[in-house]
Amino acid sequence: MTRLLATDLDGTLVQRRTVAREDAEAVIRWREAGNLLVVATGRSVSLARLALTDASAAAGVPVEADYVVCASGTTLLDGAGTVLRTHPVPTDMVDRVSRFLLGRDDCDVHATTLEGDYTLQEVLGRPGAGEAGLDDHFQPIGLEDLLAEDVTHMPIRVLDPDLADALAAQVAAMGEGRIDTVRSHGFFDVIAAGRTKGVSLRVLEALLEESGTELGLTAAVGDSWNDVPMFEVVDRPCAMEGAPADVVDAAGGQTTPSVAVLVDRLLAGE
Repeated sequence: MTRLLATDLDGTLVQRRTVAREDAEAVIRWREAGNLLVVATGRSVSLARLALTDASAAAGVPVEADYVVCASGTTLLDGAGTVLRTHPVPTDMVDRVSRFLLGRDDCDVHATTLEGDYTLQEVLGRPGAGEAGLDDHFQPIGLEDLLAEDVTHMPIRVLDPDLADALAAQVAAMGEGRIDTVRSHGFFDVIAAGRTKGVSLRVLEALLEESGTELGLTAAVGDSWNDVPMFEVVDRPCAMEGAPADVVDAAGGQTTPSVAVLVDRLLAGE
């Protein structure tokens, strides 16, 4: 049976546009052994592609995935970049959330689509954006123009963790069950209701079963709260060392210092 490993990108496989050579070689070994690698990220479609391209260049070996879950779970791609499933945020919710947040001086408001990424409001600045390759990535857009787009998710940047929790709760309540919010480091993401990373993994499992692929062990590794839904649907959840305590708890207390160490454990049958 085929084993499946889902890995988060930032803070897990990728660190500031780079991936450690040992991690890159480990995921290559994983795939060469006949297993599936899923990258599951809060990044948009275009930023996920950029991350894998940058990681490959930094590691000096190709960092490739069989499937990619983007935008905190709303969008599922195959390894060639073909969109298999996507669930946009309802347009009226994009409008309502935007009007609630625009004008505040404590958050940046972004929105992503399958084709590109946009900024509705940026007041916090982006230290390190050049280093991250994002200087010119997010394009400014007005709300009226944004409402003509299918928004895959809305990353809201908030520096204060307590404020991020409070705003995320307020925004989720506004949606009356039609949207969810998921937290990550420095952000909360607005997504279509019930379209988390974990749900996307379940969708992928169903697609694989339909195609005749029989899955054995499933595992997931991540470092933030938006990874918790993955932990809830796999056999072997694992948090990165240094992840928040509640993220580690959601992984059953299992941690790893690196993706490479986890891959070696899985390949050894541990």
